[in-house]
Amino acid sequence: MSGERRRPSSPGSNSQRFATGTAPDGSTYKIPQAKDSLTLIYVTEGGGWPDKPAMLLAYNETELTTGAVVEMEELRPGHGMGGLTSLRVLEVRLRLERWSATYGRVKRFVLTQPLVSEEDVQDWVSQQLENNS
Repeated sequence: MSGERRRPSSPGSNSQRFATGTAPDGSTYKIPQAKDSLTLIYVTEGGGWPDKPAMLLAYNETELTTGAVVEMEELRPGHGMGGLTSLRVLEVRLRLERWSATYGRVKRFVLTQPLVSEEDVQDWVSQQLENNS
């Protein structure tokens, strides 16, 4: 029996790989079971919250605060791999989920918007340098 392959768990099994959660818009998404925090990155063009996140991070990324600028690199083959998109954080929402006893999870919902041009990025960098000096 040592050489037999194990079958993957079925959806009704107690050993599911992913739990599910609900986003602010009511849609569901998968959550790694062993994690106690999650950051969901949403990218918008029009300012509202999209239906689905563009990225899930399996930890609570506290550096993503309102006004911050970050770069997202595309690593999926065939989707502009290596391309960088500069994103400005528009809004951050925190949700604490509580289970029985003292167990819980932190969810950070981050709404971002692509910066229109390289000038926007340079303006933001200049503004940050002025604020820090």
